Order: sequence, then C-alpha cells, then structure tokens
Amino acid sequence: MHPPTEPTCPSCQYDLTGLAQEGRCPECGVSYDTSAMGPGSKQERFERRMARVRTVLLGSAAVLIWICGGLMQLAGAKQAIATSLCISLIFIMAAAVSFVSEKEAKAIENISDFKPDDVDTPPASTPPDDQWPLPK
Repeated sequence: MHPPTEPTCPSCQYDLTGLAQEGRCPECGVSYDTSAMGPGSKQERFERRMARVRTVLLGSAAVLIWICGGLMQLAGAKQAIATSLCISLIFIMAAAVSFVSEKEAKAIENISDFKPDDVDTPPASTPPDDQWPLPK
C-alpha cells in the first residue's frame, strides 16, 4: 500500500503525483480520481480488508495442515505429524509477515495523518519541596 501522499493508478500503480485530480493514467489509460484515493477511501479500505483476510487465511491454513498431519499420524502414516508441523510453520511465518506488513501499512497511514499540533506537551514540573530530595 502506498501512503496517501503518493496517489497511484489503481490498475498499474503508476505514480500520479503532479497530474490532474481526475483523468486517465498515462501508462495504462485507466480512469482515476485522486480525491478518492486518500485514507478512508474505498480502495484503502478494500486493501486493508484483503490484507486482514490474507493473514487470517494463512493462519487458518497452518492450523488445518497441522491437524491433518495429526490425523494422518493416527491413521498410521509415519512422520506425518513432523512433516505437517514443518509445513504449518512455513504458513505461520507467512501469516506473521502478513500481520506485520498490515500493521506497518496502518502505521504509515497514521504517520501521514500526523500534524505537529496533535501533540500535547505536558508542562515541565518538579516535585513539591517536601518531597525533595527524594527519600532513599
């Protein structure tokens, strides 16, 4: 996912920075509207939803593979549980990478929405005189 400050073509991911708000992509000719590409747009929500679905499916596949290996082991297949565990670990790692990339995309979105006025700086304070110096 691209940060909202970099509008891209929904079809070919061509960088639309500096082009008109609405028009056709000079690379592939698909119509675009950059006003609908910011955070919270249908495209962004769809991409986030698909990333979440991908993560859940990878994790579910890992569990199902491990369960099938256990059932095959009970049915008499040798080394089925070890093999299924190795394969399911690959799916678990893929799900973890998917989860991290999903959170990273969300963090990039939050950073791009950040304004310095959003920070509340507490006033500097010192402990009252009766608490100074601090007891040991």
